[in-house]
Parts: sequence; structure tokens; C-alpha cells
Amino acid sequence: MHLSWTLMTLFVLGNHQSIGYFNKSALKCPQNTQKLLSLLNLLCNSTQVTTTTRDACYGCFFRAGSVAPGEAQVALLSQCATMYLVNTTYAPCIGTLQPGQSPTLCFSGHCAFVQCVRRMNSVRLMDECMTQALAVNPTFALSQAGRVALLGNATGCILARTRCSQFNPITGEYQAVGLAATALQIASNGDLRVVAFPSNLVTAEIFCSRTTLDQAAYQGALC
Repeated sequence: MHLSWTLMTLFVLGNHQSIGYFNKSALKCPQNTQKLLSLLNLLCNSTQVTTTTRDACYGCFFRAGSVAPGEAQVALLSQCATMYLVNTTYAPCIGTLQPGQSPTLCFSGHCAFVQCVRRMNSVRLMDECMTQALAVNPTFALSQAGRVALLGNATGCILARTRCSQFNPITGEYQAVGLAATALQIASNGDLRVVAFPSNLVTAEIFCSRTTLDQAAYQGALC
């Protein structure tokens, strides 16, 4: 089964972001512009290895992301992606920017690209966390206890870094550290998602269950 990772919140699961009809000025969905710019900023950080190319990448994607949502914006995003994502792990996302879509709600012409970038960010996070977990003990896979510890450490790393980083490692958005709890969800299509919800939420009293949502930190991810 193919697995990919996406940051979700309870509001997104409730389709909160799709409320409001799209118009040419995009006034109904102003929050999406900042979300897009945050993701593009993280994209340049993740793909460019020199200050010069990173700054150029920022400039190109910032100009494209600041344009009113529509086919012109998709075309500009495609130009930037072609210039800065070729020969990177994000190269498969370039082809997802195809003008000509006709949205009916908030502009969605760049959604396939956004989803692809988030997926690549998630793969990067998973790989880094698995690498860190294996570094603790490379022989983890040789025993049942080791495999359990490996899964626990890698999962704890993913959740802690998603929850405790000042800038979310999947979406690039600034977040109030420590105010959310995180959990994993497997969607019907096989995607694994990080679900965020308020940390002060109290769980239902089920037979012999823990009612608090305290979560483990992992190495440098503390909150």
C-alpha cells in the first residue's frame, strides 16, 4: 500500500477551507494566499543549497504566489517550478501545474501542486525521522523489541517535530508551539496523515484508559 503524509487539522477534515465561493478578486479566500506563500518559502529552503539560489527562488515564488489566484498565477508558479525544482526530489510536482482549470469555490488550480509539495515534505520528514531512529541502534530490526522501539521512536519524532517546530515541517506555516496535540490517521486511499487538535482536549473515559493527551518529546523537538 502506498503511503504518503499530509498535515491535517480537525477544521480541514470538516472541509472548513472550502467554505465561500470563489471570485476573480479571491476576496472570499484571502487566507489561502498566506498558506501558499508559507509553503513556497519552505519549498525554497528545502531545495536550494546556496544563499544566492535560495533568495532567487524566494523572489520568484513570492511574486507568483502574490498574484491573484487564477490561470496567470498557475503559469507563473509553473515557470518558477521549472527553474528551481528540476533535479530535486520535488521535480515530480512540476507537471501538476496545469492552467485551464475552472474552479467554483476557492481557487483550486494550484491544489495538485500544493498537495505534491506537502507529500514531498512529508517524505523528507519521515526519512529524517527514520534515519534518526536507526542511528540510535542500527540493529533495531533484528528483534521484536527492537522493531517496536524503532516504530515508536520514528513515530514520536514525526509527531514531535510536527507539533513543536516553530514552522510546520509539512506546510511551512508559523504555529504556536505546544498548543496542539497530534495523532496519526490512515485515510481510505492509504495516505497517512498527521491530525492536529487542541492539546487541552480531554478524552472520553473508556475502560481503563488514560484521559490526558500528554505526548512524548523527541530529541530536539521539545514542547
